[in-house]
Amino acid sequence: MKKINKTIAICSRSVSKNKSAIDLLKKRFKHVKLNNTNKILINNDLKNFLSDVHGAIIGLEKVDQNLLKSCSKLKFISKYGVGTNNLDFKELKKNKIKIKLQPGINKRAVSEFVLNFIISSLRNTNKLINDVKNNSWPFIFGRQLTGKTVGIIGFGNIGSDLYKLLKPFECKIIVNDINKKNKNNSLYNIENSSIKNLLKKSDIISIHIPLDKKNYDYFSKEKFNNLKENVTIINTSRGGIVNEKYLYNFLKSKPNSKAFFDVMLKEPIKNKKLLKLNNFYLTPHLAGSTVEVSEEASLDCAQKVINFFSQ
Repeated sequence: MKKINKTIAICSRSVSKNKSAIDLLKKRFKHVKLNNTNKILINNDLKNFLSDVHGAIIGLEKVDQNLLKSCSKLKFISKYGVGTNNLDFKELKKNKIKIKLQPGINKRAVSEFVLNFIISSLRNTNKLINDVKNNSWPFIFGRQLTGKTVGIIGFGNIGSDLYKLLKPFECKIIVNDINKKNKNNSLYNIENSSIKNLLKKSDIISIHIPLDKKNYDYFSKEKFNNLKENVTIINTSRGGIVNEKYLYNFLKSKPNSKAFFDVMLKEPIKNKKLLKLNNFYLTPHLAGSTVEVSEEASLDCAQKVINFFSQ
């Protein structure tokens, strides 16, 4: 089979490490560039990397007007992962660049991660493990998930998958979605609660909404004022949705509450005050990243690039 005379750039760190996806692309294209820096490409590094390419696989790289001015040959983008807050769709359309997304591809990975956060929070496992390592043998009782109230903000692909995982635990589940006629509410026969009701009644709250202009600082002072004294807040969606100043104030004044986050406004985290709190836990934006997801999503991205340039 004759190779396609186009240059394809793989910005995504995950896809750049995936041998199956790389082999697939190299069999079909004459030129394939890999991001081997193990870093998210930004500014001039990203511009230089994409300046002469026809197709690209993007991860967390920012695609905006400033970048696209330097990418005159770019015709197609395959997006790795589900987040889209780094993409300027108006500019892509203006520049006649096609893009393909992967909605829901990592939903089980994220929902499993959230379930881990929930149980860790209730049973104090992080603290107990560290205490034992520090030569302590604490006598601290945790709580069961069974019988607790879990609030899910955003009932799309991930929120609804979390709902399925939680059902066997016999906990009460409250759901809020911006779309009051969300098909998942009908599918799972659960009503769409008001956000105020969810905040007031939930022992655990998990956030699953996209970061856009409307949702920036979505979880701010008013919402914190409606929470229980010993609530656990979980955010595996995007940094910027939860106001970090009010999060700090809330956790500082409510030592029995906890926050388990996988995402922050600035990554790696710049907010060192939060890290010093004993009731704040942070993982490095890996909730949706598993070996299984990487393999499936990387191959999916590669195949989408091949399909576009084979037309």
